[in-house]
Amino acid sequence: MVESVVWTTHLVELASYGIVAWFLWRHPDERWPFLCLALAGFMGEESSIFLYRYYVYNTHWLIKLHWTPLAVILVWPLVILASHHISTRLVSRPGWRRAVLTSALVLYDTAVIEPVAAAAGLWSWKTGTFFSVPLLGVGGWSIFAAAAGYTLERGWFARAPLLAVPGTTIATQLLLGSGYTVAVATGWTSPLTHLQWTIGLSTLALLLAALGFALRPRTALYLDDITPKILGACVFFALLYVFRYRYLVIWCSLVPLLYWGLAFRLRPRTRDVDERSQRLYSPR
Repeated sequence: MVESVVWTTHLVELASYGIVAWFLWRHPDERWPFLCLALAGFMGEESSIFLYRYYVYNTHWLIKLHWTPLAVILVWPLVILASHHISTRLVSRPGWRRAVLTSALVLYDTAVIEPVAAAAGLWSWKTGTFFSVPLLGVGGWSIFAAAAGYTLERGWFARAPLLAVPGTTIATQLLLGSGYTVAVATGWTSPLTHLQWTIGLSTLALLLAALGFALRPRTALYLDDITPKILGACVFFALLYVFRYRYLVIWCSLVPLLYWGLAFRLRPRTRDVDERSQRLYSPR
C-alpha cells in the first residue's frame, strides 16, 4: 500500500509539472495571472493548514514549499483559469456573474479531484463527509475561485498585484471562516450521506448544463479553454480506474457529461481569442 502511494504521488506530481509547462508555453499571455493565482493559492493553502489543521499532504511529494506540494500550488491556477475562460464564453457581461460561474465550475471539478486524491493517498482529512472529504474541503477551492474570478474580472492582478494577491487570500479566508462558523452552528459538520451529496452535485450539474445549453446559440467554447481540464481529468481518471475505486467509478464517470455538453460547439483557438484574453487580464 505504501509503495503504491509513493509511485502514485510521484506520477501525479510529474504529470502536473508537464501540464503546467504545456499551459505556460501555449499561453504566454496568461503567465502573469497564473503567477498571481499561484502565489495567492500558496498563501491560501498555508494559512488554511495553519488555521484549521484539517488536512495534511503525504510525505512522498518530491518538492514541497513548507507544508504544500509545489505541484498543488501550480495546478490549481490552471483549474481556475480554465473555469474562468468558460465563464467568459457563457456570460457576456463582465463582473460578479462570471466569478460566481467560475466558482461553480471549480466546485464541480473538486467533486472529482478531492475524493479521488484522498482515496489515492495524495492527502488526507481528519474528518470527512463526502468520500473521506469534509464539506468545506470540497468548497474551499470554490471559495478561492470566487475571489480569484472577481479579481480577474476587475483586472486587479495587472493593476495592483501587491494588493490583489494577498487580498484574494484574505477574502478567501474570511469567506471560508464564515462558512465554517455557519457549518458548525447548523450542524453541517456532521457526515452527509452519499445520496445527499449525489443529489446536491447532480442538481448543480443540471443547472450548469442548462445554462450552457441556453447560451449555446450565441457563444462558442474554444479548444484551449477546456484542454487543461481534459489533461487533468486524464490523470485523475487514470487513478480512478487503475485502483478500481468501485464506489467512485459511477459518480466520477457522470461528472464529465457537463463538459461534453459544453463542448458541443467546440472550436479551434483563433487569433481573436488571444486578443480577448489580453484585454481580459489588462488593467481597467
